[in-house]
Amino acid sequence: MPYKSANVRRMHARDRYRTKAIERKKAAKKAAESFPRVPDDPVQQVKLIREWSRELKTPAGHPRVGLPMELPDYACAFLERALTVPESGLIIARKNAKSTILAIFCLAYLIGPMKAPNWRGSIVSLSLHKTRELLTLANQIIIANELPLRIKKTPYPGQILNDRSGAILECLSADKHSGHSGGYDLCCVDEGGLMDADKHRELLAGLHSSLSAREGRLIHITIRGDCELIEELIKRSIETPKTTYVKVYDAPEECAIQDADAWAAANPGIQCGIKSEQYMRDRAVQVANSPDDELLFRAHDLNQRVNPGKQVLCSVSEWQRLEVDELPAREGPCYAGVDLADTDSMACFAVYWPATGRLEIKGAFPLVPDLKTRGKRDKCGVAYLTMQTEGSLILTGERVTDASNFLAMCFEDLSGSDLIALGADRYRKQDLPNVLAEVPYTPDVVWRGTGASAVADGSHDVRAFRRAVLSEQIKVLPLAMWRTALRYAVIKYPDGQNPKLDKSLRRGRIDAMQASVIAVGLGALEPAQERRTPGFYMVGGQ
Repeated sequence: MPYKSANVRRMHARDRYRTKAIERKKAAKKAAESFPRVPDDPVQQVKLIREWSRELKTPAGHPRVGLPMELPDYACAFLERALTVPESGLIIARKNAKSTILAIFCLAYLIGPMKAPNWRGSIVSLSLHKTRELLTLANQIIIANELPLRIKKTPYPGQILNDRSGAILECLSADKHSGHSGGYDLCCVDEGGLMDADKHRELLAGLHSSLSAREGRLIHITIRGDCELIEELIKRSIETPKTTYVKVYDAPEECAIQDADAWAAANPGIQCGIKSEQYMRDRAVQVANSPDDELLFRAHDLNQRVNPGKQVLCSVSEWQRLEVDELPAREGPCYAGVDLADTDSMACFAVYWPATGRLEIKGAFPLVPDLKTRGKRDKCGVAYLTMQTEGSLILTGERVTDASNFLAMCFEDLSGSDLIALGADRYRKQDLPNVLAEVPYTPDVVWRGTGASAVADGSHDVRAFRRAVLSEQIKVLPLAMWRTALRYAVIKYPDGQNPKLDKSLRRGRIDAMQASVIAVGLGALEPAQERRTPGFYMVGGQ
């Protein structure tokens, strides 16, 4: 029943306003008491998170069930530096508690010692399946420790909410989101090393933008893989250490798969008891007997810069068995392969002696740009300078590789050898004759189709090269040119059957392998060897 007196109505409204004001003050006081004061020092912040992680119990389904989920030393050392910069990255081999580190760190902001009102974070995984795995892990930790958090399954794949503080952790999938407009205090990217640079660059740009309003942080935890985005992150950490920090745990590129020191370098969790050394030992034996699994082992367990989703022409271990300190003699007929340069790219010339297995390689670049600048542009560091020091790379031409001068030097070096034929890609049928016209030698040219079609020769050459590698009928020097090309020498199967070298990566530097595959492929053509007579003559000679 409404009040009849205006004075009574005013008094009632005043009392109601005072009551609500008192309730708001009490709620604010209670909220202030429930949110701990977070120290400004990142070291102290990580110390609080680690102490809190000791109180968490490992959920069921894990070998350490019931034991404290303490952050390992290497995770704490990384987080201490990560909390001082806007962007950071922990690049580490698989099964070193990456998902657990992410879960504990994010839960510390949701309900732990770092909690704050209306905090907002996100975890971005490579796929919906991986996102659900992380969400499931977080849910298991919440249930095992009876944390007052709520899992919401919409929008899919889900969110974790703290209804008391208003904090939200969103779980996002990289294959479903191309950019995010929400504002975040923290973004964590899981397994960025397996992302596609062209496909996911927009995603990372969107995440950077979503952090701008709250001055948030972006943290990457991943294996290295072969993603340009991760290589760019590592490069930024070197060039701008005040804004980017990256810690990489990886094994040396040329290490043996049985090297225990390499295992420890890529897996700090072995020392902490997180990852089993016995697993590494058993897995290395399995991989030694199954060469096709070596790429996966090097990517996942040694954290090397390789793409585990692609099939390479030759594994590192297979190639290391071919390396010798001194090459065998130049005996018997030989076969050459050439990969002409495109404008300012590398030209390569390979020579193979089937009788002894000797395989030589030479490469050439123009003078401009210099090798240091070119290496930075091609993202291969000082590899080109190393090739020049080893003598396998020469400079010829100003801004365009002088192919005629380069081939003349290579032919001159073969003086006295029995060169049967020079193999070249038939797509350069218009270019190579013009180049050879300026060379004082006339080799017998054999045009090779480097594709995988029924009329191409690329599949034969690739198979011949693989047979020669597996039977160790090739002997090479341990040169940087081989090792650089080996990383990017990927095989494709366009029609599901016939292999060919993948040339889609413009800066891949597979030129040495392309020339070598042609040379070894020619050497394997026995009918051609019987049919052809030596065709290497000095112009004007007898």
